[in-house]
Amino acid sequence: MHTEIAKLHTIQKKYVLLREFARPNQEWADKADYIEFLYTDESEHQGEIERLWGNRRKRLAK
Repeated sequence: MHTEIAKLHTIQKKYVLLREFARPNQEWADKADYIEFLYTDESEHQGEIERLWGNRRKRLAK
């Protein structure tokens, strides 16, 4: 259990740092805000979340 909490804390720290990095670039900041919004109600926005993950998979496959 303690290891899981440590992993979640590391993920949270990386997320905060990425958000701070995005702030000076308005386009990135807007996208980060949009993603955060989608995850405020994951079940409500599941279709859009899946679409974004699909775009990522396509981009990485190139």
